[in-house]
Amino acid sequence: MQSQSRKSSNSRVPDSNAGKSEPTGGDSEITNGANDPEPEGDARGTSEKKLALAIERRYTDVLESVFFNSNPEIKKVKVDKDSLELSVYFPFLLPQPSPGGGKWMDTTAAQRKLRRDFAQYLHGKEFGIELANFFRAHFATFLLKLGNISKYRTSIQKHLRRLPQKSNAGRRRQAIDKAIARQIRCYGPQALEWLKDLQKTVESWIRVDPQLEDEGLSKKIFRRYPAKNYPWVTFFMKIAYQIPRKPYSVSTCDNTSTYGGELPPATLSEPTRWSTLDISAKVLQAKLAHDHGVQFPLRSIRDILRKSLR
Repeated sequence: MQSQSRKSSNSRVPDSNAGKSEPTGGDSEITNGANDPEPEGDARGTSEKKLALAIERRYTDVLESVFFNSNPEIKKVKVDKDSLELSVYFPFLLPQPSPGGGKWMDTTAAQRKLRRDFAQYLHGKEFGIELANFFRAHFATFLLKLGNISKYRTSIQKHLRRLPQKSNAGRRRQAIDKAIARQIRCYGPQALEWLKDLQKTVESWIRVDPQLEDEGLSKKIFRRYPAKNYPWVTFFMKIAYQIPRKPYSVSTCDNTSTYGGELPPATLSEPTRWSTLDISAKVLQAKLAHDHGVQFPLRSIRDILRKSLR
């Protein structure tokens, strides 16, 4: 699923920013939260409750300014063979500085950085899980409406209406039987070999043109590896926005960690950071889901693949 967030036509920098220069760093830029400045004033002798309310007010001011009169719209829904592509328009204004927040959010640079960091957060694992649960619960509600459960007794309706909440409690895991394990051992080395070749190819492209970005690389990959001859490319490109990375590799980006403290995934333009084994496991998971209509657990796939390579 793909989600798009556009800046509202009403978005503007507050008048208090007029004539100010955009700093490249300093206390006015927002960080991951660890170094946020405390509210101005002497906090000694202030109860924890008053201090908490003061900090809450600072964040509330930003929330209200960013999401003022925000009405999301579903712009496009496209159903493919094994996926659903959704485009969402959501007004997302530039945050205004909090009156009690000191220098926090008082520059255009800090406000824009906040937007970029939030966009990065949306690519994280935590939001992905919550979003999956959200769609899962609404699909369960849709099924109940489609089945017209009002025709059943009240006790049965009451039991069935708990289905959306149950769907978020935890997903059933499909066990990997011997037949699927054989496919993983068969396909795994093939996928891994192709991914290593792709990695070297992308590295060579970047050496020739260091300015290549993900969009340009995607086009070159599809031209170099047509799906009819290289079936793995289709499944790889499905995870290209969030490629598993080596845990010890150094990022070429400035933002090296997410809000959860985890390093961000690799991108197409960072092939040296790719973890080809983990990518192979995710590619195999996508292929098995395509072939069997079942999402097999990634950890089990990776373990079987790792053992087959010994």
